[in-house]
Amino acid sequence: MEIRFGMVLFAYMEKSIRKGSFNSSSFMPNAVQATMMCLRLTTSTADAKHILELPDGDSPNHAHSYYEFRVRDDAGNRRGILSSSNATVRPSDDSDIIGKAYMHCPYRTWDAQYVLRGPASDFAKEAVEQLLASITTGGTLPLLYAKIPHAFTVEGVLVKREFHRVFREGVRIVVTECQELYVQSLNEPSANLRAWCDDRDVMIGKQRLWWEAKIVAERVDDIGEMRGLVEKMVLGMDDVGAGNKGPWMPSERMAEVVPQPSMC
Repeated sequence: MEIRFGMVLFAYMEKSIRKGSFNSSSFMPNAVQATMMCLRLTTSTADAKHILELPDGDSPNHAHSYYEFRVRDDAGNRRGILSSSNATVRPSDDSDIIGKAYMHCPYRTWDAQYVLRGPASDFAKEAVEQLLASITTGGTLPLLYAKIPHAFTVEGVLVKREFHRVFREGVRIVVTECQELYVQSLNEPSANLRAWCDDRDVMIGKQRLWWEAKIVAERVDDIGEMRGLVEKMVLGMDDVGAGNKGPWMPSERMAEVVPQPSMC
């Protein structure tokens, strides 16, 4: 089970609901489809360190980095193909999620999402192996070249750094730095895709770098203990994100557009 921290958003509300009063029964039919979770917490490394140190536990005992290829197959199915630094392959897909629950905290800054996953399903095994075998890297900044098989198309490439802290046996806090890389098509024998990043401040300014946080529980023996941990995390995260850089702002060279009067 994973417990992710972020902000619960409601994406859609019918006009009839927006204009008048409504009760829980009239509100709920659209709630499941319209509810989403924004997982971007902060752009600050200090915030990430604070989150990692919130629960009592051992010092961070594991850290690793990997690339994530967000792909779509011919049938329209989306997947995330993860290649960690030790060359393990971990395909993942939202279709593997068998249950979700949201914890909205109206008097706090952040909310929580409980996610229960089933066994990972197979996905283009040979194509995944070909992709991962073709990856080459270079340069001081994250820079990679890859040969994308015809079995799927790439919609995005990220590089992630995960920092783990053990809360107790089978339960750990994971804080992840995510960078959404620039992607360019190539026409080379050994690579048809190039992905790279910019300087850190530039990536933050373009909203391509952020931190996420979650609790990973291999098993849940004590529901009360887990709930207490989640509440402690949420209570301690109120100031997280207060010093975020961004969002994008227009430069001085961009002329301001004067609103035109309505014709109605």
